Amino acid sequence: MSKSILLISGHSSTGKTTTTRNIKKMLCSAGFTLNNSKKTGIPWWDKIYHFSGLNSRNKPVEIIINTASDDDGVLDKFEESINENDFDIIITAIRDYGDMRKKMLKILKRFITNDNFLLELPLGKINRKRSHFKRLLQWYEKTVANLSRHILTQAPFYLNI
Repeated sequence: MSKSILLISGHSSTGKTTTTRNIKKMLCSAGFTLNNSKKTGIPWWDKIYHFSGLNSRNKPVEIIINTASDDDGVLDKFEESINENDFDIIITAIRDYGDMRKKMLKILKRFITNDNFLLELPLGKINRKRSHFKRLLQWYEKTVANLSRHILTQAPFYLNI
């Protein structure tokens, strides 16, 4: 079965974790089941999430979300999880460059094929530290959340969120 992959990319402090956690909240609010438990082998702590539910076409979907882009232990567990489970949708934070990006791309290598869909949502940094930073950060986070929602409701993801 083909996979749909969404990479949330950026440098440190650009909102990768915030964005992936917002997607988690969207899925919870939409009634998707959070399946994290010791039984599934997927960590129950706050880095990797496994969801199941129906997409907008009433087809069952399995989704994994990884919020960490620079933690070797979490990336190893993420790799183990995607190798041992058949996820339809993979959503992960990823660095914009360097060794951690290379490690993530190596983990995802077997899924990056013509049969699978991959989209990268690059995030930037707000560098206004003095004037209007808080207001701009709120605008940025809201805009990225709206864009993420839009992407995930469209083909090939078809999520009701």
